[in-house]
Amino acid sequence: MRNLQALQTAGRQLCWLPLSSIHPNSRQPRTDFDEFALMELAASIRQNGLLQPVTVRPAAEGYELIMGERRCRACRLLGHTHIEAFVLPADDQESALLALVENVQRKNLHFFEEAEALSRLCGQGMAQDTLARMLGMEEPPRRMESYDISNTGKDDMVASMVVYVDGRPLKRDYRRFKIKDLDGPNDYASMDQVLRRRFRRMLDGDEKFADAPDLLLIDGGLEHVRVARRVVEDMGLDIPAFGMVKDDRHRTRAIRAENEEIAIRSSQSVFRLITAIQDETHRYAISFSRKKHRKTGFASVLTGVPGIGEQRAAKLLKHFKSMAAVKAADEETLSAAPGMTRPAAEALYRYLHPADDEPAEQGRRDAWHCVR
Repeated sequence: MRNLQALQTAGRQLCWLPLSSIHPNSRQPRTDFDEFALMELAASIRQNGLLQPVTVRPAAEGYELIMGERRCRACRLLGHTHIEAFVLPADDQESALLALVENVQRKNLHFFEEAEALSRLCGQGMAQDTLARMLGMEEPPRRMESYDISNTGKDDMVASMVVYVDGRPLKRDYRRFKIKDLDGPNDYASMDQVLRRRFRRMLDGDEKFADAPDLLLIDGGLEHVRVARRVVEDMGLDIPAFGMVKDDRHRTRAIRAENEEIAIRSSQSVFRLITAIQDETHRYAISFSRKKHRKTGFASVLTGVPGIGEQRAAKLLKHFKSMAAVKAADEETLSAAPGMTRPAAEALYRYLHPADDEPAEQGRRDAWHCVR
């Protein structure tokens, strides 16, 4: 444990205080704890140290806790005797804002997000500030867009666009793209197409793509970065683009620039942010790819039934949502579905429920197992 010390940081006193002298805000006490999140936080503190200082202010019997109650309790679970804290003056006007933010967010805020929120409020170096210095940017990137390509074959190539604003995901701005007019899987051509479509829609005034990013992050290496930078330049834009590189175990390792790899493990906040962005972008692309693949498999099974073409199969998918629901439906339910006729419903039911003495086609069984 470091010796007790006090530093002047952004007008606030930063010091190590005995945990026994820190008490919850008696006027706004916490009524419940997410015990799973608390234990997860304790494990993180044990491994990495305290993510961010807590915020306290002088009180009659010691120090009153304004923000970071969960981290304070996690440190107690680990047997810590002292904790790093910002000490605010008793009449500091900002303490009211801190208390308000904590009371609004205390029940649902994930501990990493809590650390970033405290970092922003207390004026400490945000992950975006450190990232900007690493990448040689003049200003921290407020809006970051990340892209990934996923494919399971020629007909199932998709891309994801994930957006982070102020270090947090902005899910309403997420977008998905179906890759068009390519002869086969090609990551570079796919990335070129997706970025051109995205920025063309922005330049054409599409409100869904109106906000320009401050930074592009591409899941991939040097060639992906070159594709992104060429698209940006061709379209007359000035947006820095970098790659996100993984190691042999598919874990985030570094950021790829034009001439070098930039190590990010020296900054835990940057490493966590880039890892979260890369994982979220990949998750979003994969989920879209799987959904599209299930729809394709669903249609291929149904169009093998006499009287059911692609349009009727699409209507069945929209109505029943899954192949399991179609299989569970009786003939009456099938015939009542949009676009269905009685003969088509009977044919489909017989196809999905062959009689015991009727040999089932192996292809039918294989298709059913692929999509259910």
